[in-house]
Amino acid sequence: MPCALYAKNAGINLTSGEGIVVKDQMISAKPNSPIWNSNSIQNEKVSGLKPNVGDVLVYDGMQWTPSNQKCVPAGTGILSFNSKAPEGFKYSGSSIVTNKLSGAWNEVAPMDISRRFSATCEYNGKLYVFGGEDEQVHCSTHAHVYDPVTNKWTNLNPMPVGRVSSAAVELNGLIYISGGILSSENYGSKRVDVYNPSTNTWSAHEPMNNGRFAHSLFSFNNKLFAVGGTLQASTTIVSQTIEEYDFDLKKWTVLYTIPNFYHSTTSTILNGVIYFVNGYNDANDLRTYSYSLITKEWEAYDELNTPRANMAMGTIGGYIVVAGGRDLERNPLDCTEIFSTESQSWMPTEALLKEASYGLRGVEVNGKFIVVGGQGGLGFKFYTTQCLTLQEVQQKVFLHNSK
Repeated sequence: MPCALYAKNAGINLTSGEGIVVKDQMISAKPNSPIWNSNSIQNEKVSGLKPNVGDVLVYDGMQWTPSNQKCVPAGTGILSFNSKAPEGFKYSGSSIVTNKLSGAWNEVAPMDISRRFSATCEYNGKLYVFGGEDEQVHCSTHAHVYDPVTNKWTNLNPMPVGRVSSAAVELNGLIYISGGILSSENYGSKRVDVYNPSTNTWSAHEPMNNGRFAHSLFSFNNKLFAVGGTLQASTTIVSQTIEEYDFDLKKWTVLYTIPNFYHSTTSTILNGVIYFVNGYNDANDLRTYSYSLITKEWEAYDELNTPRANMAMGTIGGYIVVAGGRDLERNPLDCTEIFSTESQSWMPTEALLKEASYGLRGVEVNGKFIVVGGQGGLGFKFYTTQCLTLQEVQQKVFLHNSK
């Protein structure tokens, strides 16, 4: 006999966890995900159909399928975070347990300068930060390293040229800094410099084929990949290419064209797959895309719960993370979202930055996501360093039957 589950106030806490997504009071799930943990419906399949607003999930004896029932029929169960049944319902004696990602931001030692749009990377358990725009200089030469163990910042030998909106990555003990806008220019640079942490010295590297800023630089399979970016300041003209640097050939080569790349797109890499998050753009394409450097295949996913641009993006514990940024009305944000490659969906978290900001940058260090700087709604740039930690907790939800 068919039965149904209606999510009452589902958007409160049931917003994250592997295999389950709740949006607009709707429960949806990846097909075959064993999300239900009560005896009568455990491990039953969930239809891949996307629910509409007002739908409930109905189990027809084979799978859970969205239904357009607009009210709770007799015999229907409701989910509640309270074991006490509401009026008109009786506690069934059953509960559902879902895993939930819980996160929190913690402030650590601040930088000695305020900045936004810097370049960050991780090496040997430390956070390296280069350039950016501070309160006095648009394209700074600053270089610093943060040690989470000692909670201290150290000044490094400055960069040869000032840069803002450049990108950095470590490979084989060297840190590569690419592109950005240089001090005397208003367009994306082709320049690449190399920092040696062992000797605290800089050297030149072969320039890219295309100048770019507000881009990403990744290392994978002993190669460098320069991804996307913008060509010229005060424009939305972008570089829709991925360039690869082969150390054996000592040469940059344009490999791919990114089909859905915009001025506001941000990217990161996880296990050889590049993930692109689109912010505001003329095409109103706010989806998330991925490109595998291994299989050469593209995938498309739903948009963020809170679309944004100019945010910090990176990885944490096998998840993709975005923090802060500006919303579609250009207001700074303080919220954080996590993307699960298993459920292929974005999950809001309860973790909030100390202040809403955009232009902040971050990277995963020792299993935590550390962000620096940014700018708030009043125009002030921040000195702050913030550290995000995630942990998985269980959330119990109670099932009440209508009388």
